Amino acid sequence: MKKTEVPVYLIERTAKKMRHAFKYVLRKYDSDLTTEQWVVIQYLLDHDGSSQSEIGLNIYKDPPTLTRIIDKLVTKGLVIRKTNEYDRRKTNIYLTDKAHKKVKVLLPKIIEYRKKTYRDLTDAQIEELAELLDIIYHNVL
Repeated sequence: MKKTEVPVYLIERTAKKMRHAFKYVLRKYDSDLTTEQWVVIQYLLDHDGSSQSEIGLNIYKDPPTLTRIIDKLVTKGLVIRKTNEYDRRKTNIYLTDKAHKKVKVLLPKIIEYRKKTYRDLTDAQIEELAELLDIIYHNVL
C-alpha cells in the first residue's frame, strides 16, 4: 500500500465508534453528562483553575463551543467561574465538590472502559499508535 492510499476512514471509523462507546459508558453511569463536558472535567482534574482560553487550547475547542460547555457545567453545579485576580479580563474555571464526587464514581468506570478498548494491544503498541497519530496530526495543514 502506498502512503497516499492509507485509509483515513479507518481513523474516522475508529474515532466515531470510540466516541459512541464512551457516550454509552457516561449514559450508563451518569445520564446527565456529555462527552464534551467530561473532557473539560478531566482536563480540570489536572489543571484546576485554568483560564477558559487555556482549556480551549488544550482540548481543541473553539471559544463559543467551550463557553457553551462551561455554561452547562456551571448550571449543573460542576464548575464555577472566578475572575482572575491578576487580569480581570480572564476567567478561571474550578471544579466543585459535586464534580469531584461525580469523578469518584465515573473515573473507575471510564478506566475500565479504556482498558477494554486497548486490551489486545501491548503498552509499546499503544505508545507507537499515539506517536503515529501525533505525527499525522502535526502534518495536517
